[in-house]
Parts: sequence; structure tokens; C-alpha cells
Amino acid sequence: LMEEFVDTVIRQHMLVWFALSIVAWAISAYLVSRRNFIVDWRSRGVTTMSLTVNRKIDASVLREIVLEKDKTTEERRYEGKKQ
Repeated sequence: LMEEFVDTVIRQHMLVWFALSIVAWAISAYLVSRRNFIVDWRSRGVTTMSLTVNRKIDASVLREIVLEKDKTTEERRYEGKKQ
């Protein structure tokens, strides 16, 4: 049985065997790459950084920065009042 497979696929149709081999290696490389990505992603975890700068706030510069931002509106209720 194995000799027939070798004779028909490998010896008579070398290009088919080459194509199957390339596809198998590509699938294997993708699976190994994907597994390594997932393992690396899990090991990263969450990094939280906090920075406190103790200095005066320039209200005019803060107002300009806020005015540059895109405006979005939402309706919310705080303490029973409509904002």
C-alpha cells in the first residue's frame, strides 16, 4: 500500500507532492506563529502607569485644549437634574 502511494504520488507526480509539501509547511508555520503570538499576548498582561505633575494649571491654555477637542453630546441625569 505504501509503495503504491510513493510510486504514484512522489515519483510520477513530483509537482503535486511538492505543492502538497509546501502547503503542509505553510499551515504548520502559520499554526506555530499563531501559537507563539497567543502565548506572547497572554504573558504581556496589563500595565498601568500613573503620572502626577504638581504644578499650576493655566486655565486659558486648558480652555483652548478643550475647545480643540471634538464635541459629543449625551443626556445624563445627575441627582435627578437633566444636564
